[in-house]
Amino acid sequence: MNASIVPSRRAVLGGGLLAGAATALVACGSGTSAEPAAPASGTGTVATTTAHLPVGAAAQVKVSGKEYLLFRPAEDKVLAYTAVCTHKGCTVGIGTDDFACPCHGSRFSREDGSATHGPAEKPLARFPAKVDGNNILIYL
Repeated sequence: MNASIVPSRRAVLGGGLLAGAATALVACGSGTSAEPAAPASGTGTVATTTAHLPVGAAAQVKVSGKEYLLFRPAEDKVLAYTAVCTHKGCTVGIGTDDFACPCHGSRFSREDGSATHGPAEKPLARFPAKVDGNNILIYL
């Protein structure tokens, strides 16, 4: 006699919910933008100079017609982010100790672009950048 096993509706729904929850957790990650390294090859675009972005400073620059935010935490390191708020697309600017969106009050960390105050929940998109002599290069 062949008996087939038919899972209950509850077992099927429960398994689907668990799989969905696991996928959502993996997709959410840590909530911070990944740290892209400057490409080994390719041409970066000069965003500004080291004279205009001293260590510890932040700047807002326009490159290829788009706005970007830069932060230079160390002599040989620069971080670059889009200036587009992840909440409603407003242009984010330089705050006192962070990046600030003037439209709805979202704030973002200079160190990793993460949203530190809502309504934005997602981090600013990050771009590879580096210090090259007296220039700050961004790779778009």
